[in-house]
Amino acid sequence: MRKEKQNETRRDENKRNEDRQNESKQNDNQKREKTAEEIMELVRRTLLVTFRYFDRAIYALPLRSHSKITGLGTDGRYLYYGISYVIECFLNRRAFLHRDFLHTLLHCVFRHFDISGSVDRRVWDLACDIAVENLIRELEIRDTQIPQETCQAEYLSVLKEKLHLLSAEKIYHLFRKDEFGKKLFEKIDSEKCRQAHFFSRDDHTFWYSGEEETDIDKGGAYTAKVFSDLGITDSGHVYALPKAEIAELWKQIADTMKVSLEAESLEKGAHAGAFSYQIREAARDKVDYAEFLRRFAVQKETISTNPEEFDYIWYMYGLNLYADMPLMEPLEYREMKKIREFVIVIDTSGSISKQTIRRFLESTFSILQSDGSFFSGSRICLIQCDAKVQHAVLLESAQEIRDYLNSFTVYGHGGTDFRPAFAYVDRLLTEKKLHAVQGLLYFTDGLGTYPKTPASYKTAFIFTGDHCESETGFPVWAMKVILTEEEIEEIII
Repeated sequence: MRKEKQNETRRDENKRNEDRQNESKQNDNQKREKTAEEIMELVRRTLLVTFRYFDRAIYALPLRSHSKITGLGTDGRYLYYGISYVIECFLNRRAFLHRDFLHTLLHCVFRHFDISGSVDRRVWDLACDIAVENLIRELEIRDTQIPQETCQAEYLSVLKEKLHLLSAEKIYHLFRKDEFGKKLFEKIDSEKCRQAHFFSRDDHTFWYSGEEETDIDKGGAYTAKVFSDLGITDSGHVYALPKAEIAELWKQIADTMKVSLEAESLEKGAHAGAFSYQIREAARDKVDYAEFLRRFAVQKETISTNPEEFDYIWYMYGLNLYADMPLMEPLEYREMKKIREFVIVIDTSGSISKQTIRRFLESTFSILQSDGSFFSGSRICLIQCDAKVQHAVLLESAQEIRDYLNSFTVYGHGGTDFRPAFAYVDRLLTEKKLHAVQGLLYFTDGLGTYPKTPASYKTAFIFTGDHCESETGFPVWAMKVILTEEEIEEIII
């Protein structure tokens, strides 16, 4: 009996010791979690002091610890962090923590997490990391400088020889389409396997894992104010939105950053160059080029059946009632929007590559033909112009378009003046070689002399290249569309 009582006492004592250990461990975990949260809040405030125009971006991303990652990561809704990593970095490598926070935040500003399912993940991940690391290097902030910058410099210098500005889209396009770029990607990727990750700073798992948990708090009063400034009254609802709508919110945040950055640059002349350009790109509305071309079409009756206005019930009733005698025949004509006369002007000053010009023309002609906009009697006047009109041709059939593309040659490579092309079109109208121009597209990099007199037809300048927003004297009567070389390549025909 005594032995059983001693055993029971011993078991109770062991249980109490185990409970005390568990309680102590739980308290330690809570303390570590609170410490990590305070460290992340300190990092956030430090960055806010350095980058005043980052305030909305910094506080639009609530902090949340996550047990499945060792560093930092985001899905556009939260900034996730590993507790042990945050504490260790704060004690031993504080610059790493500032760098990682800014790196992850820039992914959100540029909406790198908003990607299609067909993207090559390895290439896209590396392209995004290179783009934001390059920007952080250019900002030259002491609190974010790390030893890996020495390793980065070699590869960045090679990339800058190929690309004027290092955006994620341009780098991805280079790695995927260019033989030199493919080899460079393989080299950097293999180096990442052997050495420290000198471009990768965060975990991209959340970009591809679908919709994350949404039963979280609203992220604090300041975060609620950020979304309120954007016209969103319930910031808690934000975190339940689909990824596409989260991306749209980050576009709005990028737009407010662009305004603040431009104001500060005017005041202090600071943070110009690549960073300003990429912020403008992040805030830019992407254009559905096929939908844009439809603006130039006009209503025209064409000889063809119109299934939309044909009633099959009466047709079949007549066949059943009177054998081969339908009560209603299908209409033999229908109204469709068509392109009648259209002008496309190509800037051949040498600032745009022949490959890009050809791809633009192929995409434009293919959209017009596949959409049914090009019909018998349509005429497209294609003009090549630098400082003067170098070549012009009238294309009046699909076969002529194919023949032109098969023997396509660029004429020019002089300066850039937009006025001669408009004068040439006006002369064709005066001479009755053209009769009713519905629109003019001018494909250019935007650097040139614009006409001051409004054209009598719809006019749109299609800008491409890295300087597409640096134009001066742009006419208020013309439309402006920006298509990067990467977007032209990706136009769905």
